[in-house]
Amino acid sequence: MGVLTIYETINLLASSNHKGDIKMWIIKPSLTEFDTSILSKNIQKAHEKSIQKIIFSTQNSSLISCSSDNTMKLWDCKFMNCMQTFIGHSMTVWSAAFHPLGNLLASCSSDNTIKLWDLRTNKRIKTIKAHTNWVWDIVFNPAGNLLASCSSDNKVKLWDLKNHKYRDSIVHKACALNVKFDSLGKRLISSGNDCSIKILNINNEKE
Repeated sequence: MGVLTIYETINLLASSNHKGDIKMWIIKPSLTEFDTSILSKNIQKAHEKSIQKIIFSTQNSSLISCSSDNTMKLWDCKFMNCMQTFIGHSMTVWSAAFHPLGNLLASCSSDNTIKLWDLRTNKRIKTIKAHTNWVWDIVFNPAGNLLASCSSDNKVKLWDLKNHKYRDSIVHKACALNVKFDSLGKRLISSGNDCSIKILNINNEKE
């Protein structure tokens, strides 16, 4: 088992592995162990290569999977049918993020780019040459007007979605691996291989 994600609203947990399989589990009260009795769906070879991340959308009960086969796939959580395969990255897709309004998807990759996808048409609308090395993680702020990314170039970058331009950054001394906004969207928090956690106030005051 490689990656886990949980969707508490409908009591589902999804898991994936290096073989490219996805399993969907029904979460029951007082559950202490997962076995085949609570297995809802089992998709073997959902991807041709290892799955790096799976993320639920809370807008429409769907799931996105990111893979080393350079693609993402959008799944219906009820039937686990593949609704769309997103092709455009030239290397491993490490992560993705659903926009708070549910109509936009962002993805990041070892090809150093961020790609934006319109979920109403399932088409790529923008490629941002975001970093000079692999991009590991991305996240939208709660308001949906900003996007943050982190990379092996040691930088965390903040992007304005109105013009898709770089706005601010955090610099680590080693690879920046994870990035999150706080619940109010006022702070951007990152962690890196330099064993540090850094915070950027969105008003540009650094801590």
